[in-house]
Amino acid sequence: MLRKVGDRLAHRYGWAQAPALRFILTGHTPTIDPIRGETSRLRTGVGEPLLEEITLVVKPWLSEEAVVKMYREGQRRLLASENVRQRWKSPRNYRVFQFVIEHTDSDGQHQSAQKLMELWNEQHESVPEDQYHDRRNFWRDYKSGQVTLWM
Repeated sequence: MLRKVGDRLAHRYGWAQAPALRFILTGHTPTIDPIRGETSRLRTGVGEPLLEEITLVVKPWLSEEAVVKMYREGQRRLLASENVRQRWKSPRNYRVFQFVIEHTDSDGQHQSAQKLMELWNEQHESVPEDQYHDRRNFWRDYKSGQVTLWM
């Protein structure tokens, strides 16, 4: 009975079940977060690749910056997971893809491939084998990482 009432309150007010039950027992109103996020990994079948998802539940009055910040946090969490890294053709493809994502703004815009490659090379001066001399190779590795991620 208590659980049914808690479920109804949770559904009606957008609370999770535990805070709804706490409200019934204590009278303390749960706080409502303006944004909730979760990441999930689903397998479509045995031997199939993982499908990663980021789910955000956002109140309409919340700023765009707060939504982008929460999205980026979920994205970094997923991209940092071991399961995702194991699918990359090479560790460098993974790092290039992550580098471009980190240098992409909230509108999905980033600098040119040439500028990104130059910035990459500056940050990898101490590792000559990680440097690029042709922006097409840099962009190829980024695209390869992008395709691998969404396989």
